[in-house]
Amino acid sequence: MNRQYSWPVKWVCGSVVLLVLLVCSSGSPGARVEARAAATKGREFAGRAVFQVEVEGRWNAVFNTCSGLGSASEVAETKMGDKGGQAIMKIPGRLRWHDVTLERPLTSDRKVWEWRQEVTVGKAAGARQKCTITMMGPEGKPLAVWELSNAWPLDLTEGMEEGSDTMIEQVRITHEGVTRRQ
Repeated sequence: MNRQYSWPVKWVCGSVVLLVLLVCSSGSPGARVEARAAATKGREFAGRAVFQVEVEGRWNAVFNTCSGLGSASEVAETKMGDKGGQAIMKIPGRLRWHDVTLERPLTSDRKVWEWRQEVTVGKAAGARQKCTITMMGPEGKPLAVWELSNAWPLDLTEGMEEGSDTMIEQVRITHEGVTRRQ
């Protein structure tokens, strides 16, 4: 049986459903704010976060931006099946860690420059260190912490930021693995 109702009937039914939802919604506005806060606990928005970087107790620095934390797997395809038919199964192949890029306004601090110089003069083994990156929220509390193993500066660039009068320092760090601790 296929009934078609007129628009006034549909409107009344929709209004009743909306009214029931409003009446049955939980309590006061304060209770709804508390419920929303409980639902978002642990998912704070970083807003204008900064990134504190420590290289194996050798130096600390603060950067404005950080990108590239993560990994990717190559895809290996293998044929599966018998004479009747074959299917291609995709399995994880070689794991690659992304290089991490950090950027900040250029300062008189030469520690990043000196770390890169170790690599350029052939002392890359000494430059390979554990690197800890801590994302600090607007109130100054840590929101996330990553550890890079055997990290070393692959690239260092100092120069004018495009479209700005600000000199920046950008370092690209390569590593052999990243772990998120927080």
